[in-house]
Amino acid sequence: MTTDAFLAARPRVRPDLVLGPSLLRGPTRIQLLKDPRTGRRLEVGAKEHFIITRLDGTRSLEEIGQAYSGAFGTRLGEAQWG
Repeated sequence: MTTDAFLAARPRVRPDLVLGPSLLRGPTRIQLLKDPRTGRRLEVGAKEHFIITRLDGTRSLEEIGQAYSGAFGTRLGEAQWG
């Protein structure tokens, strides 16, 4: 897959994944993510949550990357997308 094709992709997380509320774990804010198929729970940080909530099939990875850059002041390179 070329870089252009990759950045044009519009991935979508499964609609049954449940994003929980924001919680404090010590001084760090975390988000909970639950997979109802497996029962697994995952804690993600603000940056991961930012990306996951935008993987809805309507935005390209390039658009998500630009929004991420605006929100966090840094862009996502190939290593981060991988």
